[in-house]
Amino acid sequence: MTRIRRLSFAAAATVAMLSCAAPAFAVEPLSADGTATVATRVASQAFDYTTSAAPAASSASTNTTPSPSTSSSSSSSSSSSSSSSGNGFKWALFGLAAAVFGLISSIIKRKQDREDEDRAARASQESWQAATQAAQYTVEEANRRLLEADEEVQRAHDEWTYARAQFGISATEQFQRLVEDAKEAVTRGFATLSRIHGANNPETKTALATEIVTTLDATLSPLRDAQRTFGAKRSQQAALPERIAQARERLVEEAADVKRSREELASIASIYPEKTLASLQPNPDKAATLLDSARTALDAAEQAVDTDAARAVSSLDTAERALLMARQLTDAILTAKSDLDAIRERLGATIAAVTSDLADAERLQTDPDLFAPLIADAHEAITTAQSALITLDSPLDALEHLRRVEARLDATLDPLRAADRAIPHPPFHTGRG
Repeated sequence: MTRIRRLSFAAAATVAMLSCAAPAFAVEPLSADGTATVATRVASQAFDYTTSAAPAASSASTNTTPSPSTSSSSSSSSSSSSSSSGNGFKWALFGLAAAVFGLISSIIKRKQDREDEDRAARASQESWQAATQAAQYTVEEANRRLLEADEEVQRAHDEWTYARAQFGISATEQFQRLVEDAKEAVTRGFATLSRIHGANNPETKTALATEIVTTLDATLSPLRDAQRTFGAKRSQQAALPERIAQARERLVEEAADVKRSREELASIASIYPEKTLASLQPNPDKAATLLDSARTALDAAEQAVDTDAARAVSSLDTAERALLMARQLTDAILTAKSDLDAIRERLGATIAAVTSDLADAERLQTDPDLFAPLIADAHEAITTAQSALITLDSPLDALEHLRRVEARLDATLDPLRAADRAIPHPPFHTGRG
């Protein structure tokens, strides 16, 4: 833009110089490059003036007294010639100025056009380079992910082979399909990568590379989930001997607790009425039966641990559930004395807790069909506990029933309570505005 302003100033100065120097020179044709030097034209004008003045002076010395008619004619002719010459000179001057101005304007326009074209070319080149660099980065990322996926699928195939030998064909059928899908995705990815190397358009390269990454993510995610599942199963199977040994230790402990519960029940029977302890009387025998079933299940698990892992796990789960139920029965006896010593307080507190749970169930607008059986059981447990507070008829049984209902209500309502706490509620104002 600085050069354009300088050329504009030059055009204006040229026109001004031509206007000021007009009396001193006549119009001459332009030179080959479209310009004429003022000094040259002035010198030429001076030379023409000198050569034409010499004959005029000689004629004047020979005929010093011209006739009046001759003088008048000469004066008129000179005046007419001067006027015609002046008008022509002015038009020539304006034509020259217009030509110079047009020439300079054309130069300015061509220069500006070239600069605009250069800027557009640079912008296009920079945009192309940026797109090419971005495409190159995306392609490199896709290539890296593809190589990693190839190795990961190979490891998954090896793990599937091992899992099939451990857990059987039917148990690993879905795992096999996921491995095959991942193999196909990797093969397609390498084929797409070849297309990328043959493409020249950065947008095409970016789109193809993104397609590779997206396909790999969608295919490898379920495969990884399956690997984690079988990894957990394998860990569980590897821990079977240790879990069986721990269950046998618990079996010995529970057998000792059954003996203690019988002794404790006989001890408190001399303190509390028979109807108060009626619900606890069958507990030792039930616990002993559960321990027998746990022992049988543990023997089966130990025999199948090396030949049939699935059967071993199932038998071990059966034994652990039996041990848990036996523990609950013996605990009810071993904690009976402390519960009976504060039976009214504990029944009252548990009734209040269950009543609060029922209020939460109504406030949270729970599904009536889903909660109806549980709510009915809770009302029944409250009624039984209130009766036990008055008659002391099987108060421990009523307390245990309330505790089971409370545990079920809490397990069901806790997720709804957490969601309700996450929702912002307007502040509650008790005062008047």
